[in-house]
Amino acid sequence: MLDLNSRELKRKQLIFIMEKYKKGFTHKEIAVILNLKENTVKTKVNRTLSKMTEREQMDLREQHNLNKLERRDIKRALNYECNKEIGNRAFIKSNRSIYKTRENGNIVLKSEKELGCSISWDTPKNLVNDAREEKKEEFRPTISSEVGRVLVSHYSKDLSNTRVLSDGERRVIYNSNYLN
Repeated sequence: MLDLNSRELKRKQLIFIMEKYKKGFTHKEIAVILNLKENTVKTKVNRTLSKMTEREQMDLREQHNLNKLERRDIKRALNYECNKEIGNRAFIKSNRSIYKTRENGNIVLKSEKELGCSISWDTPKNLVNDAREEKKEEFRPTISSEVGRVLVSHYSKDLSNTRVLSDGERRVIYNSNYLN
């Protein structure tokens, strides 16, 4: 009895997969819907196609490609309409509470777990900070004539302010491998 139910479920699943494939869904999208692996869906589609005649295969693939293009155009149009009213930058600035800022200045959407609610598909996920300047200057301490005595260090935020180091800071730099 269990064997008949499992066969029937597999048959229904295969019919569902082929319907979605015919509507233009990709293997990955179908796998996400059914909670399967992408390769499993791909194998089932290819096995079903191999059982068809060449003419049926061509018709099904052509219909799949046309529907895929149609779905892509619909998605683009929706995305355009969503961004026409308010852009990503303006949306992020007006809804700062659902975003967090990383160290490099990029603004990233918090996870649904952190927010405690679901997020719509058209919410911008991140905003790259174009104004940031990455400084790749090295930390070079000025060393006096005495062995291991560091007088000045350029490790401030701007890498331009200099100051006299305390005894503790001198010991840390002297004991590190940086001077060797």
